Amino acid sequence: TGNEYNPGIGFQHREDYHMYGGYLNYLWLSPEPSPVLRHGPRLDVDDFFSMTRGVRETGRYIFDYYIELKNFWQISLGGIYRIEKVFEVFELSDEAEVPVGYYTFPQLTGFISTPSTRSAWLYIEGVSGGYFDGSMVHISAVPSWSVSSSLTLGGAYIFSHVDLPERDQQFISHIGRLKALVMFNPRLSLRAFIQYNSDSHDLGSNIR
Repeated sequence: TGNEYNPGIGFQHREDYHMYGGYLNYLWLSPEPSPVLRHGPRLDVDDFFSMTRGVRETGRYIFDYYIELKNFWQISLGGIYRIEKVFEVFELSDEAEVPVGYYTFPQLTGFISTPSTRSAWLYIEGVSGGYFDGSMVHISAVPSWSVSSSLTLGGAYIFSHVDLPERDQQFISHIGRLKALVMFNPRLSLRAFIQYNSDSHDLGSNIR
């Protein structure tokens, strides 16, 4: 996307960049007696380069090991190595900010997912490790429940804790989300989304 690019609808996380990346995995299929369906290593790479400055802004390199069971449970555990070039100070909150600089830091990551084929489904993901010149813990839980053919309920809870000891700063955030979909008939439905952010104390909703 160039400097003058305007998406018109929605938003973009960054501008004036080239992104290069790729995804590679190698999975083994397990024999019949095993409870495991398939498993193997995965590599995911993303590099973002500033078109104006001609330097890498962000590098993200993920290596994990993925396991899928025959009952459709999914599990992954791995590591992330990140590179971040910060050109301008940015604020996490009124009490915490990240200064200009070049940062490299490792993180651990993993997720577990219950079978999405069932009426009730749960996805849990966690990331922990370095974060610029500090450390962080990030946990998210996303449940979903198909109550009936005409009613689906869902939500999310996202917890983030960033510790920046060099400046004695902390950032703690709790985000809660609720959503519902009601299908009255093939031509009429009601969709509701409600979110609360503890950092900004904002409660927002979208109903259509």
